[in-house]
Amino acid sequence: MNNYEFCTQWVLNQGRGNNIHVLDYGCGAGELVKELRRRNVTAFGCDVFFEGGDNSTTVDPTLFDNDIIRKMEGNIIPFPFEAKQYNVDKKIQVDSTQFQLVALT
Repeated sequence: MNNYEFCTQWVLNQGRGNNIHVLDYGCGAGELVKELRRRNVTAFGCDVFFEGGDNSTTVDPTLFDNDIIRKMEGNIIPFPFEAKQYNVDKKIQVDSTQFQLVALT
C-alpha cells in the first residue's frame, strides 16, 4: 500500500459514507486527488505551482481541464464551496485564517 492508498483508506474509514469532500491543499501532481476520486470520494486539489517546485506539468491534464485541480493565486483557495464541506489536508502547518474560499464564476 502506497501513501496515497493509505491516506485514501484513512478517509474512507472515517465513517462519513458518501458525504466526504476532500480538498488537498498543496496537491502537487494530484496523486492523492486521483486516488480519492478512483474510490468515489469527491476530491479536489489546489497548489501554488511555484517556480522551482512546479508540478503542474506532471498533473493529469484532465484534472486541470475539469477544474478538479486548480492553481492558487496569492492566498485564495480557488473553489466555490463552503469551507465546512471539506477536510483540508494541511501538509504544511499554516494559519488557516490566511486563506479564504471564494466563489468563482
